[in-house]
Amino acid sequence: MVIIGSDGIGEAIARRQGFGRKLLLADCNAAVLQAAAQRLADAGFVTGTDLLIDGGVIAAMFAGKIRQPGCTSFSRS
Repeated sequence: MVIIGSDGIGEAIARRQGFGRKLLLADCNAAVLQAAAQRLADAGFVTGTDLLIDGGVIAAMFAGKIRQPGCTSFSRS
């Protein structure tokens, strides 16, 4: 499950819909991204992260120009 925007409502959606699934959190703010990933991992979620340096990455993925944005491997805390 991909959550773009890991603060506020993004984290709430991840908590509500993501248990039992692998979560890929994406955000352009590294501090917010890592904090949300840590809180979710501490709560037992399987998380991975992708720092969106260029907002065009996701658009290019959906346009078929790239197969998958770079991300860290999934881990369980």
